[in-house]
Amino acid sequence: MWVDRQGREELIDVRPRPYAWVRISPAGMQLAMEVQEAGSNVWVYDLERGTEAPLTLGLERNLSPLWTTDGVRIVWRSGSELVWKAADGTGAVETLAPSNLIPFAWSADGSTLVTNTASGTADIMTVAVEGDHRVEPLLVTEFGEFR
Repeated sequence: MWVDRQGREELIDVRPRPYAWVRISPAGMQLAMEVQEAGSNVWVYDLERGTEAPLTLGLERNLSPLWTTDGVRIVWRSGSELVWKAADGTGAVETLAPSNLIPFAWSADGSTLVTNTASGTADIMTVAVEGDHRVEPLLVTEFGEFR
């Protein structure tokens, strides 16, 4: 459902399913969402065409999709890896980091992904998009820093 600034509601024509982590693309024309049925998978819904397509259909739990800042790729957690793939479904899934991270934001220039650890105290980490995809701590304390 869309809700405008005046509080008017407009239904989005998607079939009823257990959705989570719905994210709108930077261009505002597509949704990336986690569908929690028969496991968890990432789907892309095209708002103009009213169509949906799976980005993943696997046995791994595919969680927390997030668009890249240019809208070309979607990053998510697959099992215990941080992965990404072209948003149009082409190409292979590529591993960004073989660690238990949950994506939640990008640096302004799109060069760094900000994540939470999925276990322990939910520390905030960064992942470099270019090069070796280096994972570095941003905020690590004894407390939970979950988004």
